[in-house]
Amino acid sequence: MKSKTLYSLILATTFSLGLAQNTYAFEDHGKPCEREMKREFGGMHFMKRAFAKLDLSEDQKAQLKTLKESGREGNEETREQIVDLKLKVKELLSAEEIDEAAVKSSSMELASLKSSQAIKHAKMRKQALAILTDEQRAKFEQMKNKRKMRMKKMLDAE
Repeated sequence: MKSKTLYSLILATTFSLGLAQNTYAFEDHGKPCEREMKREFGGMHFMKRAFAKLDLSEDQKAQLKTLKESGREGNEETREQIVDLKLKVKELLSAEEIDEAAVKSSSMELASLKSSQAIKHAKMRKQALAILTDEQRAKFEQMKNKRKMRMKKMLDAE
């Protein structure tokens, strides 16, 4: 009888500790998770890896490096603004009384920042592709299509 009680106590303690740990892991601690940051701000990762496979000349590498450095200007400030606005919207939505006007204005400001950042990334991508030769551009498109097919297969498998 004592062993069953002891076993039940150990099981209940283990379960509640595991539950508390999971709850902590999924709580918002005021910072966006790393995966979210990569998803939102890591759009150039594929291009970086793909360009490494294109046998770029030294001149092309220098041009891409210059482009990358010029594109970084203002990124950190914009990133911080986006994170701050996301936290602000989250706080506004979880308040006792929801201030619709504040939520709308913060959401509009967030959308504006994200759209300007998307436009900046698209322009950079276009400039980076312009540096490539026709053969390199064709190889890049092949790699991009191959990646799309892999992603489609992964999504279809789910």
